[in-house]
Amino acid sequence: MNERMKSICLRAILGAVAALLWAATAQAQDTIPPRDTTALPSIPEVRDSISPTNPSVALPVNEAMQDGSFQTKAELRDVVEAWNAALTPANVDRLRSLYIDSAVLYYGDRVSPQTCIDDKRAYMESHPGYTQTLAGEIVYDSINTVTYRCSFVKRVRQDDGYFEYPAYLVLMRMPDGWRISAEGDGATDYNRKKVEIGSTRGSGMSEGDFNGTGTRGYVWLEPPIFAKTDDEDAGCLGGCDATIRFLDPFIPPIKVRHCIAGTPDNLGDLNGDGADEIGLLPIWFTGCWADYHVWTLQGGRWVEAVESFPTHCDQWNTGQKAVEVDPKHPGHVLIRYSEIGKSGGIVVKTKSVPIRGGKGAVQLTRSPK
Repeated sequence: MNERMKSICLRAILGAVAALLWAATAQAQDTIPPRDTTALPSIPEVRDSISPTNPSVALPVNEAMQDGSFQTKAELRDVVEAWNAALTPANVDRLRSLYIDSAVLYYGDRVSPQTCIDDKRAYMESHPGYTQTLAGEIVYDSINTVTYRCSFVKRVRQDDGYFEYPAYLVLMRMPDGWRISAEGDGATDYNRKKVEIGSTRGSGMSEGDFNGTGTRGYVWLEPPIFAKTDDEDAGCLGGCDATIRFLDPFIPPIKVRHCIAGTPDNLGDLNGDGADEIGLLPIWFTGCWADYHVWTLQGGRWVEAVESFPTHCDQWNTGQKAVEVDPKHPGHVLIRYSEIGKSGGIVVKTKSVPIRGGKGAVQLTRSPK
C-alpha cells in the first residue's frame, strides 16, 4: 500500500472514532438533567481583600441587611441574649464563642477575649448574688456595612439592691456569624474621657416626664465609642456623634452631632404642653465654647425648642441656668448666652426669645441639626 492510500485510511479511521465519541457525548448530555440555578440562593459579592477562610476579617453585609432587616435584628438579638445568659459563674466560659478572636474594646481598653472572661468571672465571684437581665428594648444602630451597635439597659442585682445601666455591645459580622468586638456602658466611657479632656460637667441619668403622659422615666446620653489603641487615639468608631436615649422605648432617641459626652438636663415644662423639655451642653475633645441645645417633643419627633446659643466655660462656672421660663412674656423663655465683651473678656447676657410648641408658643420652623 502506497503512502497516499495509508493517509486516506488513517483519516477514515480517525473520522469514525470522532463520530462515535460525539454520539456518546450527545447521549450522555441528553440523560443528565440541567441544573436548576433559579433555586440557588444569591451570594453577596466579597471584596478581594476579604478572605472567607480568615475568621478575623469581617464579611460585608448585603443590601437587604444594611437597613436593619428583621433577619439581621433577630441575629443580633440572639448574640446579645446569649451574652446576657452567659453572665453567671457557671456559664461565663460560653463568652469565648461570642467574642472576636482578636482584641476586644472592653470598657475603653483593648484586651484579649480571655481577659474579658477572667474579669467577669472575678467580679461575679466577689459579688455572689450578682444577676443581670435586659430591661426594655434593644436598639440597633449601623456603624458601617459589617458592624452594628446594640444598645440596651442592663438591670443588675448585686449587694444591696438593683441598679440599671445604659450599656452596649458592638457586633461585627464574621464568616461564622456575628461576634462581639466591643463592650461598654455610657458611664464608664464618659468617666474615662472626662479625665482625658478635663471636663467638670457630670455624667449620668436625668428623670422626667418627657412625653407628657404623666409617667416619669430616665434619659441619658450614649457617647460614641472611642477607638483608642495602646499607641494612639484613633478618634471614634463610626463618627464622634452621641445619642440621647430614653428608658421608655416609645420615646424616640435624639442624635447629637460632634459630641463625645454630656448629661441631658431636665429643663421642666418650658412651653406649657405638659411635657418636660431637654437641654444639653455637648462636650468635645477641646475648646471652651459650645452651643447649648434645647429640645421639645412635638408630634412624636424631637425639634429644637429654641435656636441653639453659644456658651463658654466661664458661664457654666457661675452656676447660672442656661434657659428658664420668662415670667413676663408668655410663650417665651430667658436664655443666657456668652459672647466676647469689649475688653476681651467673656460676658454672659440674657435675652427673651419665643419657644416652639405648647400653648401660645411659636410654630415649628426647623428640626434639630
